[in-house]
Amino acid sequence: ILAAYLATRWYLHQGTLPGVVARLRQVREPALAGPLAGDQAPRLGRAVNRTLSRVPADSRCLVRSLVLLRLLARRGVAGSLVIAARPEADEGFDAHAWVEVSGRPVLPPASARYGRLVTL
Repeated sequence: ILAAYLATRWYLHQGTLPGVVARLRQVREPALAGPLAGDQAPRLGRAVNRTLSRVPADSRCLVRSLVLLRLLARRGVAGSLVIAARPEADEGFDAHAWVEVSGRPVLPPASARYGRLVTL
């Protein structure tokens, strides 16, 4: 998880978000063959949340989602990065990112008050 975090932070300084997503998905050969079964993807998401919550640097929802995309790619699983937003009356704007596998959220999704902006 920490190696994927460091790679993610490096890639974020190198290019645009679609380019970062593409680079995180590039793996020579998946480390583990076959799709994740049952609750394994959500368990991996919880592990990412637990681990990165202890990192004393930026580990908000976007970074956590990107790290999870990398870990899923290493296991041969295609995940989708979802970004949603809502206008905030007092603060101007609020956004949230999460990962879905086969249309099911792996990290906590945004509430219904958010509108999807993009899925990568």
